[in-house]
Amino acid sequence: MEIEKFSFCSEKAKGIFNKIIEGTDLSELAHDFWKNRGTGIFDYKIPCCFEDISSEGNGEIVVHRFKIYRISDNNKYYECSGCGTKGTIINWYRNFMDVSLVETFEFLDEYFQLDLYNITDLDNSIKFIIINNIRDLNRKYIESECPDIHEISKIVFSDEDPFASIQK
Repeated sequence: MEIEKFSFCSEKAKGIFNKIIEGTDLSELAHDFWKNRGTGIFDYKIPCCFEDISSEGNGEIVVHRFKIYRISDNNKYYECSGCGTKGTIINWYRNFMDVSLVETFEFLDEYFQLDLYNITDLDNSIKFIIINNIRDLNRKYIESECPDIHEISKIVFSDEDPFASIQK
């Protein structure tokens, strides 16, 4: 019974992860986020998901977000210019919006019309295994794919037009 449970969870996790990686576009999401949510509060065009909190001389706390510096040619992973973090669209959305992995999957599913397997109604123990499997798949993907970002990446931030270089 346990083997079947783990096999089921592994199969569902691979299916969800592969659909997300194959069916999403980080450049599109980052661009649309800025276009639809850009209010002038950011000092750059494509926001990263990590913050630097500092204090001004007058004691005021200021939150700065780092710029995404590079997005891979296949638009599947990024590198942050401030902290050097690399990640997938899963990392970017989850950290930027400060939501759970399940909420990230739900958003990406709806936004990109991925038709992902719905895990919200599953037993918590099964859901936990699936989420951990996806987390592990994502980590392995970043380790295997992201090291080459410097060789095959696009610079997505420039002073003139931050989206001019997002072309093949």
